[in-house]
Amino acid sequence: MPYVKQEVRDYLDPKLEAITEVAPHLGEGELNYIITSIVVAWTGKAYDYSKLNRAHGTFFSAAAEFYRRLVVPYERQKQAEYGDVYL
Repeated sequence: MPYVKQEVRDYLDPKLEAITEVAPHLGEGELNYIITSIVVAWTGKAYDYSKLNRAHGTFFSAAAEFYRRLVVPYERQKQAEYGDVYL
């Protein structure tokens, strides 16, 4: 989950500012590049099973949280607007 203590956010947010400013103008490839670059830096290119497994789990958890918090409400809104295809 992306929930971290406020003091950690206070440290990280200024460092993320340049990326978040340009993020709305990026394509999917550029977004993938940024995410991949961060994970490659995090692993230190020391590719052992444990580190790769933790990185993979982090991707999966972030994707699941994104889906739950943003995609599901969007889909429910569209379902209410246009009707449920499963009925």
